[in-house]
Amino acid sequence: MCIRDRVSTQSTGYSCDKVMGCGASTQPAEEWDGDRAARLEQIFAEVDDNQSGTVDTKEYKQLLRDGSPEGMVAVVFDMADENSDGALSVEEFVSFNLNAGKALSDPEFKKQTDVWLKLARDAVTLTRG
Repeated sequence: MCIRDRVSTQSTGYSCDKVMGCGASTQPAEEWDGDRAARLEQIFAEVDDNQSGTVDTKEYKQLLRDGSPEGMVAVVFDMADENSDGALSVEEFVSFNLNAGKALSDPEFKKQTDVWLKLARDAVTLTRG
């Protein structure tokens, strides 16, 4: 199970393995101390390519597998964007993903976030200065 199971099947009908980078990573697992919020903040920093302190939809798409439905991207992004300003703050990103992942065991959460870190690092949208 991944963080997006309920979102993807209940809200849109899309299968979890097609969105949000769900699945096994081929990269070695990184060390993790079990602090979920800190892990999500690390992912946010990797996704925030222009270092603006917010993540827009273009940056957010880094966490998605290629071929993820555009409608799913919009649905998940809008659910996380609590103030509907079109950008995710670190607080919105962390809060949404902590809530969405609360049913995951620590090993499941780590596996999911390992995948997200790999996707974010492999799919930089802007060159950092």
